[in-house]
Amino acid sequence: DHGTAAESFYVEQISTLDEPYLYVKGNHDSVLIQAAVANEPNATVLEGQPVSVAGLRFLGAPDPRFTPDQQTRGTADEDLREATAELAELSRQFPVRPDVLVFHDPTN
Repeated sequence: DHGTAAESFYVEQISTLDEPYLYVKGNHDSVLIQAAVANEPNATVLEGQPVSVAGLRFLGAPDPRFTPDQQTRGTADEDLREATAELAELSRQFPVRPDVLVFHDPTN
């Protein structure tokens, strides 16, 4: 539950899906998990660049919190609001805007 290698068991199941799999790193996901997901043939890691999947353009960003020490409770609500606003602003900078924004823990 905090980005450990043991969590990679679910990654092996991604390739069995008959659909594309989109992924944004959450506050408990390690770079090892992210890399494992990226290696799956039907998976796309969303990390600040728009991608087209099934006729839609997606833009995603990882959670600004990462708690590998299992004690950090994450950043303040203000930091999450700022990160959500930054993703929305980033989406406006592309000539063709994304259809869908993906963020692990968005705020209003």
